[in-house]
Amino acid sequence: MAAPATRYAIPATAPEKDRLAHQYTMMKHVYGWAAPVPATIDLAQVHAVLDIAAGTCVWALDVACAPQISARRGSVSIYACDINRAILPPEDVTDAAGITTFEQDVTQPFACEYHAKFDLVHMRFLTLCLTPEGWRAALANIHTLLAPGGQVLLDEVDLILFKEGQYSAGSSYDLDKYTGGPSWIDKANCMYTSIALRNDFVLGSSFRLGPMLERAGFTVAETEVAPTPIGKLCRKVAGLRGDSIAAYEALSADNFIFVLREFATRTLRGGRLEVQRGTRIVEKEALEAVLEEVRQGVRTEGAVVMCAYFVARKQEMGPFGSGS
Repeated sequence: MAAPATRYAIPATAPEKDRLAHQYTMMKHVYGWAAPVPATIDLAQVHAVLDIAAGTCVWALDVACAPQISARRGSVSIYACDINRAILPPEDVTDAAGITTFEQDVTQPFACEYHAKFDLVHMRFLTLCLTPEGWRAALANIHTLLAPGGQVLLDEVDLILFKEGQYSAGSSYDLDKYTGGPSWIDKANCMYTSIALRNDFVLGSSFRLGPMLERAGFTVAETEVAPTPIGKLCRKVAGLRGDSIAAYEALSADNFIFVLREFATRTLRGGRLEVQRGTRIVEKEALEAVLEEVRQGVRTEGAVVMCAYFVARKQEMGPFGSGS
């Protein structure tokens, strides 16, 4: 049996819903966006929007409130989907915002009624969900969903932590350099790497997604890679002031550990979780001890991950050189 193209391990519970909301707010601060999209996307020209892997619909709800959209309420169609309907907001919330929701795995074909329907499709942070084949299928589906000239907005994150001033954008990483030592950040990176390799996730999305989009039949119009702080380094983010700095320091640290624990626990069961190169752990108590070491490191020193967004326009030629 073929391996699944999408593997999402985090349950659709309250902690995950809270994490997604805080994550979105932080990313707007990091990118300097005053709206749910970069300034180069004109929402006044958008008539049909789809948020894929929408989760709590935090992005779709933000779109619904944007002045260029809310002023045309009733003439703009907003849709949101997720692989698990349980994580989507209650219908009274989405109905009030004019959002139509449905359950959908992005790697599977969408209903024909959605083909060539959307001016803008948004998808974010599926690095810990999609295999290479999953990305190929997802981008092909997005190409089918977009109307001629439609745009896709992708937000993604690389699965590696850097110390302040250590990172570089737009090129491949020497994983051995960041996973071979005994420090808490090396251990965190080693765990992330073993999790990614175990699940066949795509490492280095900040520099690999551009070529993937082009192969899928898109022209990349805009991209930006932004160092995104976790824990102590949140105080360096523009727009955070006063009490909100301490709150984001704690929230980002807790959110990071929450995600790492969920994926590490699953990998632990298979006996393939490495905390240092060549050193595997098989007991939950050992994992918790490492996670606490990482938590303290994130809170007292902080770290940076590389996030990136891509704006790409649908080409007339279909994905992977086929007809549309």
